[in-house]
Amino acid sequence: MATSPANDSTNMAEWSADYLNSLQQRQKWATEQSNLKVGDVVVVKEDNLPPPLRWKLAVVKETHSGSDKFVRVVTLHNNQGVFKRSINKFCKLPVADNPG
Repeated sequence: MATSPANDSTNMAEWSADYLNSLQQRQKWATEQSNLKVGDVVVVKEDNLPPPLRWKLAVVKETHSGSDKFVRVVTLHNNQGVFKRSINKFCKLPVADNPG
């Protein structure tokens, strides 16, 4: 059964939104999460771009903590430059530790 291109783009948009949300689970009071740190790799969530083909990767260059010592804003760097983002506008990528 063939699907129309409109259905394909709708399905892709739904999947990508669900996928990004699964990376950005909010477990604020259930478990303590570690703060972001310099060198972490993130996917930048752009509301005006269709994911996932246009998701941009970036690296955390600097963290900015609130009065409660939790990181609220970070300075990111990617191939388009350096910019600041609130932590709710990107998702940290899960990265396996290198055993060697």
